[in-house]
Amino acid sequence: MFLAATGEVSDIFIDRAIPENWPDQIDPAIKKDRLFLIDLILYARRNGALDKIPQATQIYVPLKEGRLGKNRLPRIINSMKKRFS
Repeated sequence: MFLAATGEVSDIFIDRAIPENWPDQIDPAIKKDRLFLIDLILYARRNGALDKIPQATQIYVPLKEGRLGKNRLPRIINSMKKRFS
């Protein structure tokens, strides 16, 4: 979230690297995981940090098209787009 919000990872963390496979830790079948992912990606986009997060652009495209995860999430996505646009 620090990277999405500020464009950098604070040096208070020992390991400041974002692993390429971080999205693998998110289970699209779990609603709170999907919401976290949507929130993170849209927040990063709004703050101009989308290109600093590995795989964020590849996640944003299906999110924008309304086809994230195993379920279509049009109401949630539209709500988040309004919130972060």
